[in-house]
Amino acid sequence: MLGEQIGTLIAAIHRSHGVRLLAGDGVAAFEGEERLTGVVTTNGERIGCDFAVGGVGVEPDAPAVSGSSVAQQNGILVDEQCRTSAADVYAAVRDGRLARNPAAGVDLPRLPTTERRYLTHAQLADLAERCGPHRLLVLVLGYTGLRWGEAAALRVRRIDLLRGRIEVAESVTDVNGRMVYGPPKSHARRRVPVPRFLRDDLAVQLAGLGPDDLVFPSQAGTPLRVQNFRRSHFDRAATAAGLEGLVPHELRHTAASLAIASGASIKGVQSMLGHASAAMTLDRYGHLFGDELDAVAERMDAARADWLRTECGSAPVRRLG
Repeated sequence: MLGEQIGTLIAAIHRSHGVRLLAGDGVAAFEGEERLTGVVTTNGERIGCDFAVGGVGVEPDAPAVSGSSVAQQNGILVDEQCRTSAADVYAAVRDGRLARNPAAGVDLPRLPTTERRYLTHAQLADLAERCGPHRLLVLVLGYTGLRWGEAAALRVRRIDLLRGRIEVAESVTDVNGRMVYGPPKSHARRRVPVPRFLRDDLAVQLAGLGPDDLVFPSQAGTPLRVQNFRRSHFDRAATAAGLEGLVPHELRHTAASLAIASGASIKGVQSMLGHASAAMTLDRYGHLFGDELDAVAERMDAARADWLRTECGSAPVRRLG
């Protein structure tokens, strides 16, 4: 998760902004679904940034750089997947290397809320058709909620067409032009349901491929980069479909909304999306469950009516009050 790479972000801010942060300052950070968009220092200064998994790009006018190289130059230890852990900050306090966590108790200003777009079935189908050879990829993203890196790293052996499941076991990220494989964002494998109508298309897609082949490769057989996908097909298709400005990650939000509209529970959506907790799912998509309350009341009415009809027969029912 992005929180586990906060040390890399702190190191980049050291270099690009000349702000001397202590280890842990960046823990008080703005966290988005896939990126960090800002960090608050202990004196309350907000520093804008753009931090993606595996790499750092600090604005304004700072080039994107390798997370590992920035961290190493600033004395922050990382593993081969450029991960550090926020737990290191607490360990440093515990071991006496830091007097305290300087980010503890920092109040974050409210971020401006951005309205998410949730596509309908018709809009998703139209967008997919306009993406030509990437039609199936768009549908998989829009109905399973896979993150881009998870879809780009998906291999044939991870798909069980008989049971209708995709095993999400790895992800791939473009770091300075090099595709780096690692675990999913949640660092936990999950199995995602595949709607029946997608299975026939997937069977055709997988025909003739080996178990370790990528399901959605580039023309060169390498993992498909999201920038290339957007430039070649997606952005134009979105504009033509009346969805200008749509980004691939919004297909993940669409998958959540369509699942909820189909009756999925919060726990079901959490499992599908790979969120760390149901609270996270509720925080992001809880407003979509509003109409479900009416449906619940209607189903309870129907269930009670069925009970009255089948269990009580013609026996009179004592009314309360």
